[in-house]
Amino acid sequence: MIDVGGPTMIRAAAKNCAYVTVVVSPADYREVLEELRRAGEVSEHTRKRLARAAFAYTASYDAAIVAWLDEDPAGADGGAEVLPETLHVVLERSKALRYGENPHQNAALYRTRANPAGWWEGAVQHGARTCRTSTWLTRRRPGSLCTSWSARKASASRTVFRPRRS
Repeated sequence: MIDVGGPTMIRAAAKNCAYVTVVVSPADYREVLEELRRAGEVSEHTRKRLARAAFAYTASYDAAIVAWLDEDPAGADGGAEVLPETLHVVLERSKALRYGENPHQNAALYRTRANPAGWWEGAVQHGARTCRTSTWLTRRRPGSLCTSWSARKASASRTVFRPRRS
């Protein structure tokens, strides 16, 4: 069963963020309660941030529904469509990077919610400062896995990535 009532109410509250505070994550309860106790109301900045989180939450829900409907091999029209017309991918920021390709640019590493514990998320950085975009892209290229580096090559590098051992 697909729920449309709940997401609709969340969107309606988020749309009216000038007057309404919408909270979709229990992690935000404390901040909202502290603001209410301190100021008697929730600030406009917090309401807008929470509205954005609400729209992201419902978009993620919609993407999950589309993915579920795409699992039908016959397709929605009964044909044998193998590749869907659209893809709906939900990404979340997992790491802020020092800078992009140039120092004046911002950058971050994103991961899919469907696979939050991919092999790269388990890698641990030893030494050096937080990486920039090109360093992450270089390290992620196939064939440049740190596990295949010899100890001598790894020690010559300022930044060493090794898989986290469980």
